[in-house]
Amino acid sequence: MVTEVSVWVFIPLQPHCGVFGALAAVSSVLGLDAKQVENGFGIATSLSGGVQRYMQGGASIKHLHAGWSAHSGTIAAKLAALGYEAPKESLEGEYGFCYTHGQRACDVHAFESFPETFETLNVQVKAYPCCSELFSSIEAVESIVKKYGLDVDTIRKIRVHGINTAANLCSVPKELKVRPPTQSDARFSLPFVIALTLSCGKVDLQTINEDTIRDNAIVEVARKVEPNVDPDLDRMFPRAAPAIVEIGAADRAFRERVDYAKGTPENPMSEDEVISKFKACSAFMGFSRADSVVELLTRIDRLDKISEIFRFIG
Repeated sequence: MVTEVSVWVFIPLQPHCGVFGALAAVSSVLGLDAKQVENGFGIATSLSGGVQRYMQGGASIKHLHAGWSAHSGTIAAKLAALGYEAPKESLEGEYGFCYTHGQRACDVHAFESFPETFETLNVQVKAYPCCSELFSSIEAVESIVKKYGLDVDTIRKIRVHGINTAANLCSVPKELKVRPPTQSDARFSLPFVIALTLSCGKVDLQTINEDTIRDNAIVEVARKVEPNVDPDLDRMFPRAAPAIVEIGAADRAFRERVDYAKGTPENPMSEDEVISKFKACSAFMGFSRADSVVELLTRIDRLDKISEIFRFIG
Protein backbone atom coordinates (compact mmCIF):
# COMPACT_ATOMS: atom_id res chain seq x y z
CA MET A 1 0.00 0.00 0.00
CA VAL A 2 2.41 2.64 1.21
CA THR A 3 5.38 1.77 -0.94
CA GLU A 4 3.35 2.30 -4.13
CA VAL A 5 2.37 5.80 -3.03
CA SER A 6 5.89 6.59 -1.90
CA VAL A 7 7.63 5.36 -5.02
CA TRP A 8 6.00 7.90 -7.30
CA VAL A 9 5.83 10.80 -4.85
CA PHE A 10 9.29 10.53 -3.33
CA ILE A 11 11.45 8.87 -6.01
CA PRO A 12 14.31 8.14 -5.65
CA LEU A 13 14.46 8.47 -1.85
CA GLN A 14 14.89 4.78 -1.12
CA PRO A 15 15.99 5.28 2.51
CA HIS A 16 12.73 7.13 3.20
CA CYS A 17 10.35 4.70 1.56
CA GLY A 18 11.96 1.26 1.87
CA VAL A 19 11.21 1.08 5.58
CA PHE A 20 7.46 0.95 4.86
CA GLY A 21 7.75 -1.98 2.47
CA ALA A 22 9.87 -3.84 5.01
CA LEU A 23 7.40 -3.03 7.78
CA ALA A 24 4.47 -4.36 5.73
CA ALA A 25 6.32 -7.58 4.88
CA VAL A 26 7.47 -8.30 8.44
CA SER A 27 4.03 -7.43 9.84
CA SER A 28 2.55 -10.06 7.55
CA VAL A 29 5.11 -12.65 8.61
CA LEU A 30 4.50 -11.92 12.30
CA GLY A 31 0.73 -11.95 11.85
CA LEU A 32 0.14 -8.51 13.36
CA ASP A 33 -3.41 -7.25 13.69
CA ALA A 34 -4.70 -3.97 12.24
CA LYS A 35 -3.89 -1.87 15.32
CA GLN A 36 -0.37 -3.26 15.53
CA VAL A 37 0.22 -2.60 11.83
CA GLU A 38 -1.00 0.98 12.25
CA ASN A 39 1.40 1.44 15.15
CA GLY A 40 4.11 -0.18 13.04
CA PHE A 41 3.67 2.40 10.30
CA GLY A 42 3.76 5.15 12.90
CA ILE A 43 6.99 3.78 14.34
CA ALA A 44 8.45 3.38 10.85
CA THR A 45 7.95 7.07 10.08
CA SER A 46 10.38 7.85 12.89
CA LEU A 47 12.93 5.38 11.51
CA SER A 48 12.79 6.67 7.96
CA GLY A 49 15.47 9.01 6.67
CA GLY A 50 18.39 9.74 4.39
CA VAL A 51 19.66 12.35 1.94
CA GLN A 52 21.00 12.28 -1.60
CA ARG A 53 24.21 14.11 -0.80
CA TYR A 54 26.08 10.88 -1.60
CA MET A 55 25.69 11.76 -5.28
CA GLN A 56 28.21 14.56 -4.74
CA GLY A 57 30.75 12.25 -3.13
CA GLY A 58 30.88 9.38 -0.66
CA ALA A 59 28.51 7.26 -2.71
CA SER A 60 29.43 4.06 -0.87
CA ILE A 61 26.86 5.04 1.78
CA LYS A 62 24.18 4.26 -0.84
CA HIS A 63 24.76 0.57 -0.15
CA LEU A 64 23.48 1.13 3.38
CA HIS A 65 20.06 2.42 2.31
CA ALA A 66 18.31 -0.81 1.35
CA GLY A 67 19.76 -2.80 4.23
CA TRP A 68 19.03 -0.11 6.80
CA SER A 69 15.46 0.25 5.50
CA ALA A 70 14.92 -3.49 5.91
CA HIS A 71 16.45 -3.36 9.39
CA SER A 72 14.29 -0.40 10.43
CA GLY A 73 11.11 -1.95 9.07
CA THR A 74 11.83 -5.12 11.01
CA ILE A 75 12.46 -3.16 14.21
CA ALA A 76 9.23 -1.19 13.72
CA ALA A 77 7.19 -4.38 13.30
CA LYS A 78 8.74 -6.05 16.34
CA LEU A 79 8.18 -2.98 18.50
CA ALA A 80 4.55 -2.84 17.37
CA ALA A 81 4.17 -6.52 18.23
CA LEU A 82 5.44 -5.74 21.75
CA GLY A 83 2.79 -3.08 22.19
CA TYR A 84 4.69 0.11 21.38
CA GLU A 85 2.31 2.82 20.26
CA ALA A 86 2.69 5.55 17.67
CA PRO A 87 0.55 8.39 16.30
CA LYS A 88 -2.42 7.48 14.14
CA GLU A 89 -2.55 8.74 10.57
CA SER A 90 1.24 8.94 10.63
CA LEU A 91 1.39 8.94 6.83
CA GLU A 92 -1.50 11.12 5.72
CA GLY A 93 -2.19 13.26 8.79
CA GLU A 94 -1.01 16.80 9.46
CA TYR A 95 2.73 16.80 10.23
CA GLY A 96 2.82 13.17 9.13
CA PHE A 97 5.19 11.60 6.61
CA CYS A 98 3.54 12.97 3.47
CA TYR A 99 3.17 16.45 5.00
CA THR A 100 6.76 16.76 6.11
CA HIS A 101 8.13 15.42 2.82
CA GLY A 102 6.34 17.94 0.63
CA GLN A 103 3.18 16.08 -0.38
CA ARG A 104 0.39 17.87 1.47
CA ALA A 105 -2.36 15.42 0.40
CA CYS A 106 -2.07 11.64 0.68
CA ASP A 107 -5.21 9.58 0.09
CA VAL A 108 -4.45 6.20 1.68
CA HIS A 109 -8.10 5.17 1.30
CA ALA A 110 -7.49 4.68 -2.41
CA PHE A 111 -5.69 1.48 -1.47
CA GLU A 112 -8.31 -0.09 0.76
CA SER A 113 -9.65 -2.37 -1.97
CA PHE A 114 -7.66 -5.35 -3.19
CA PRO A 115 -5.65 -4.32 -6.27
CA GLU A 116 -6.42 -5.77 -9.66
CA THR A 117 -2.76 -5.71 -10.56
CA PHE A 118 0.43 -5.86 -8.51
CA GLU A 119 3.00 -3.10 -8.63
CA THR A 120 5.79 -5.68 -8.51
CA LEU A 121 5.03 -6.20 -12.21
CA ASN A 122 6.08 -2.58 -12.78
CA VAL A 123 9.41 -2.82 -10.99
CA GLN A 124 12.42 -1.91 -13.10
CA VAL A 125 15.12 -4.57 -13.24
CA LYS A 126 18.46 -2.80 -13.37
CA ALA A 127 20.35 -3.70 -16.53
CA TYR A 128 23.47 -1.82 -15.42
CA PRO A 129 25.19 -1.50 -12.00
CA CYS A 130 24.80 2.27 -11.78
CA CYS A 131 22.19 4.98 -11.25
CA SER A 132 19.08 3.97 -13.21
CA GLU A 133 18.55 7.55 -14.43
CA LEU A 134 21.69 7.06 -16.56
CA PHE A 135 20.51 3.95 -18.39
CA SER A 136 18.93 5.73 -21.36
CA SER A 137 22.14 7.69 -21.96
CA ILE A 138 24.20 4.49 -21.87
CA GLU A 139 21.88 2.76 -24.33
CA ALA A 140 21.84 5.74 -26.67
CA VAL A 141 25.65 5.60 -26.81
CA GLU A 142 25.60 1.83 -27.28
CA SER A 143 23.17 2.25 -30.18
CA ILE A 144 25.38 4.87 -31.87
CA VAL A 145 28.46 2.66 -31.54
CA LYS A 146 26.58 -0.39 -32.84
CA LYS A 147 25.13 1.44 -35.83
CA TYR A 148 28.19 3.42 -36.89
CA GLY A 149 31.25 1.70 -35.38
CA LEU A 150 32.38 4.93 -33.75
CA ASP A 151 36.12 5.40 -33.11
CA VAL A 152 36.50 6.92 -29.64
CA ASP A 153 39.70 8.72 -30.65
CA THR A 154 37.79 10.84 -33.18
CA ILE A 155 35.25 12.20 -30.69
CA ARG A 156 35.28 15.98 -30.22
CA LYS A 157 32.26 16.48 -27.94
CA ILE A 158 29.34 14.58 -26.42
CA ARG A 159 26.12 16.39 -25.58
CA VAL A 160 23.61 14.62 -23.35
CA HIS A 161 20.11 16.06 -23.07
CA GLY A 162 18.03 14.55 -20.31
CA ILE A 163 16.40 14.81 -16.91
CA ASN A 164 17.56 16.84 -13.94
CA THR A 165 18.97 13.87 -12.03
CA ALA A 166 21.32 12.97 -14.87
CA ALA A 167 22.27 16.51 -15.87
CA ASN A 168 22.82 17.87 -12.36
CA LEU A 169 22.93 15.32 -9.54
CA CYS A 170 24.98 12.88 -11.62
CA SER A 171 27.11 15.51 -13.36
CA VAL A 172 27.98 18.07 -10.67
CA PRO A 173 30.54 18.88 -9.36
CA LYS A 174 32.23 18.32 -12.70
CA GLU A 175 35.70 17.29 -11.52
CA LEU A 176 34.28 14.69 -9.11
CA LYS A 177 32.10 13.22 -11.85
CA VAL A 178 34.80 13.30 -14.53
CA ARG A 179 37.31 11.59 -12.26
CA PRO A 180 35.29 9.72 -9.59
CA PRO A 181 37.48 8.82 -6.58
CA THR A 182 35.77 5.49 -5.89
CA GLN A 183 33.84 2.81 -7.74
CA SER A 184 30.71 3.81 -5.81
CA ASP A 185 31.06 7.42 -6.98
CA ALA A 186 31.59 6.19 -10.54
CA ARG A 187 28.15 4.55 -10.48
CA PHE A 188 26.57 7.98 -10.02
CA SER A 189 28.56 9.80 -12.70
CA LEU A 190 27.04 10.52 -16.10
CA PRO A 191 30.36 11.58 -17.69
CA PHE A 192 32.12 8.46 -16.42
CA VAL A 193 29.54 5.89 -17.57
CA ILE A 194 29.33 7.55 -20.98
CA ALA A 195 33.13 7.46 -21.30
CA LEU A 196 33.21 3.87 -20.03
CA THR A 197 30.64 2.80 -22.62
CA LEU A 198 32.66 4.38 -25.41
CA SER A 199 36.02 3.09 -24.16
CA CYS A 200 35.15 -0.41 -22.95
CA GLY A 201 31.99 -1.14 -24.92
CA LYS A 202 29.84 -1.81 -21.85
CA VAL A 203 29.04 -0.84 -18.28
CA ASP A 204 29.01 -3.81 -15.91
CA LEU A 205 30.53 -5.11 -12.68
CA GLN A 206 33.75 -6.00 -14.46
CA THR A 207 34.33 -2.66 -16.23
CA ILE A 208 33.63 -0.43 -13.21
CA ASN A 209 36.84 -1.09 -11.33
CA GLU A 210 39.88 0.58 -9.80
CA ASP A 211 41.73 0.56 -13.12
CA THR A 212 39.01 2.27 -15.17
CA ILE A 213 38.32 5.05 -12.65
CA ARG A 214 42.03 5.91 -12.80
CA ASP A 215 42.42 5.52 -16.56
CA ASN A 216 43.44 8.92 -17.94
CA ALA A 217 42.17 8.04 -21.42
CA ILE A 218 38.67 7.39 -20.02
CA VAL A 219 38.87 10.58 -17.97
CA GLU A 220 39.67 12.60 -21.09
CA VAL A 221 36.60 11.19 -22.85
CA ALA A 222 34.52 12.01 -19.76
CA ARG A 223 35.66 15.63 -19.98
CA LYS A 224 34.02 15.90 -23.39
CA VAL A 225 30.56 15.14 -21.96
CA GLU A 226 28.29 18.21 -21.82
CA PRO A 227 25.09 17.43 -19.86
CA ASN A 228 22.02 19.65 -19.82
CA VAL A 229 18.40 19.45 -18.71
CA ASP A 230 15.84 19.15 -21.48
CA PRO A 231 12.51 20.50 -20.09
CA ASP A 232 10.41 18.24 -22.33
CA LEU A 233 12.34 15.13 -21.31
CA ASP A 234 12.38 16.15 -17.64
CA ARG A 235 8.58 16.37 -17.64
CA MET A 236 8.46 12.65 -18.46
CA PHE A 237 10.15 11.81 -15.14
CA PRO A 238 9.54 9.74 -13.02
CA ARG A 239 7.44 7.64 -15.42
CA ALA A 240 10.44 7.64 -17.73
CA ALA A 241 14.07 8.78 -17.62
CA PRO A 242 14.72 9.61 -21.29
CA ALA A 243 17.91 10.90 -22.87
CA ILE A 244 19.14 12.26 -26.18
CA VAL A 245 22.83 11.82 -26.92
CA GLU A 246 24.61 13.81 -29.62
CA ILE A 247 28.20 12.92 -30.48
CA GLY A 248 30.42 15.02 -32.68
CA ALA A 249 33.28 12.98 -34.12
CA ALA A 250 35.73 14.17 -36.78
CA ASP A 251 33.51 15.49 -39.59
CA ARG A 252 30.41 13.51 -38.59
CA ALA A 253 27.62 13.95 -36.04
CA PHE A 254 25.49 11.23 -34.47
CA ARG A 255 22.25 11.47 -32.53
CA GLU A 256 20.19 8.88 -30.66
CA ARG A 257 17.20 9.10 -28.33
CA VAL A 258 16.08 6.49 -25.77
CA ASP A 259 12.92 6.98 -23.72
CA TYR A 260 12.60 3.62 -21.98
CA ALA A 261 15.82 1.82 -21.16
CA LYS A 262 16.13 -1.94 -21.01
CA GLY A 263 14.61 -3.29 -17.80
CA THR A 264 11.74 -0.79 -17.52
CA PRO A 265 8.15 -2.11 -17.66
CA GLU A 266 7.85 -0.60 -21.15
CA ASN A 267 11.04 -2.35 -22.30
CA PRO A 268 11.43 -5.35 -19.98
CA MET A 269 14.39 -7.68 -19.81
CA SER A 270 13.65 -11.18 -21.02
CA GLU A 271 13.81 -14.12 -18.65
CA ASP A 272 17.11 -15.16 -20.23
CA GLU A 273 18.54 -11.66 -19.71
CA VAL A 274 17.50 -11.63 -16.05
CA ILE A 275 19.01 -15.07 -15.49
CA SER A 276 22.20 -14.00 -17.26
CA LYS A 277 22.45 -10.95 -15.00
CA PHE A 278 21.88 -13.06 -11.87
CA LYS A 279 24.62 -15.47 -12.89
CA ALA A 280 27.03 -12.64 -13.69
CA CYS A 281 26.39 -11.02 -10.30
CA SER A 282 26.77 -14.39 -8.58
CA ALA A 283 30.09 -15.04 -10.29
CA PHE A 284 31.31 -11.56 -9.36
CA MET A 285 30.51 -12.26 -5.70
CA GLY A 286 32.02 -15.76 -5.80
CA PHE A 287 28.65 -17.52 -5.36
CA SER A 288 28.91 -20.95 -6.99
CA ARG A 289 25.32 -22.19 -6.67
CA ALA A 290 23.63 -19.83 -9.12
CA ASP A 291 22.50 -22.62 -11.46
CA SER A 292 20.78 -24.47 -8.62
CA VAL A 293 19.00 -21.33 -7.42
CA VAL A 294 17.84 -20.52 -10.98
CA GLU A 295 16.49 -24.04 -11.40
CA LEU A 296 14.41 -23.70 -8.24
CA LEU A 297 13.22 -20.16 -8.96
CA THR A 298 11.96 -21.10 -12.42
CA ARG A 299 9.56 -23.54 -10.78
CA ILE A 300 8.85 -21.61 -7.60
CA ASP A 301 5.09 -21.93 -8.14
CA ARG A 302 5.43 -25.70 -7.87
CA LEU A 303 7.64 -25.90 -4.77
CA ASP A 304 6.15 -27.48 -1.66
CA LYS A 305 8.06 -25.07 0.57
CA ILE A 306 9.76 -21.81 -0.31
CA SER A 307 12.44 -22.73 2.25
CA GLU A 308 13.88 -25.14 -0.32
CA ILE A 309 15.64 -22.18 -1.89
CA PHE A 310 17.38 -21.17 1.32
CA ARG A 311 19.44 -24.30 1.57
CA PHE A 312 21.52 -22.85 -1.28
CA ILE A 313 21.81 -19.31 0.00
CA GLY A 314 21.70 -19.62 3.78
